[in-house]
Amino acid sequence: MNFFKLKLKNKEIKYEDVAVLDFIVMDKNKLDFKPGQYMNLSSPKNNSGRAYTIISKSEKKVIRFAIRKKGQFSTFLYGLKVNTIINADGPYGNFCPDIQNKKIICIANGIGITPFINWINSSDFKDKEFHFLFSNGKLERTPFLDKILENKKVKINLFITQQDKLKDNKIIKHRIKKKDIKKVLLDKNNTMIAICGSIGFVRDMWKISKSIGIKEENILTESFF
Repeated sequence: MNFFKLKLKNKEIKYEDVAVLDFIVMDKNKLDFKPGQYMNLSSPKNNSGRAYTIISKSEKKVIRFAIRKKGQFSTFLYGLKVNTIINADGPYGNFCPDIQNKKIICIANGIGITPFINWINSSDFKDKEFHFLFSNGKLERTPFLDKILENKKVKINLFITQQDKLKDNKIIKHRIKKKDIKKVLLDKNNTMIAICGSIGFVRDMWKISKSIGIKEENILTESFF
C-alpha cells in the first residue's frame, strides 16, 4: 500500500457545488496510475476520508479530483485552501475496460461521469468508439459535460430528469430505460457496457444490461456513496 502527502496546488469552483482540486504529490515527481483508478483521501487531523476517482492524465505531475459538496468529508475538501496538505493512499481499482472491445457504452449519472473523462483522454483508447448515456437532474448542474462534448470520438445521449422547459429537442426528458440502451447497442459480443453512479442507479442499469443479453464479463460497474 502506497501512502502519500498531497499538497493542494489549485482549486477551481466548477459549478455551485463542484470543485476541481489539483494536488501535487510531495517528495515525488508524479504518481503512476491507470484510467479509472481512485485514491483514498483523508484528513491528517482525524483520519476521516473517502475514495475519489482521479481525473487527471497519468503523464501529468498533478493529481486532479472532482469533489461534489455533499457529505462531511467532501464538504471539507470543497473548502480546502491552496497549500493545504492532506493524506492519500493508492491508487486502487480496476474500473477500466478491456481494450479488445471495439465499442464502449458508458452509462453514468451525476458525478459518476468522472472516471470516463480519463478514459476518453487516454492514448490507450484512441481508436475506441464511445457512446455515452448520461443522466442528470438539471442541465446547468451537469458536471463536465463540456469535457465529453469537446471530444470528437464520443457520441452522447443526454437525459435530464428534473427540468421540463428545455429548448434543445435532442435532450431526452426521462430516466435511462431499456429501450435507450438497446437503441445504441449494435453488437452484443463486441461491446463493453460501463456503468458509474449512485448505488441504486448502477444496480438498475446492471439489471437492464443483463436483461438485454449482455454477458456479465462485459459489464463493468463502479458505485459512488
